[in-house]
Amino acid sequence: MSGRNHSREFKLKVALAAIKEDKTLAELCQQFDLHKSVIGRWKKQLVENGAMVFREPEAASQQVQNQTEVDQLYAKIGELVMERDYLKKVLDA
Repeated sequence: MSGRNHSREFKLKVALAAIKEDKTLAELCQQFDLHKSVIGRWKKQLVENGAMVFREPEAASQQVQNQTEVDQLYAKIGELVMERDYLKKVLDA
């Protein structure tokens, strides 16, 4: 039971089953081969963080914008490195 890494999909499935409350905690423990504290923790995480699901498009948009800015900064760094190397050659000659 302990020490296993479970996928997000599995955790979601278990947490949703716990929220539905159509089975007892003991039945869920047996069905998913998990300890009740694990199921309780996943259920609590889903309830507390469920709103994040609806913010993902905003977060994804922000991530794309951040990546664009990072790409622009790397391009600028590349330009400055080339300029520095050129000037170093000219001044050393």
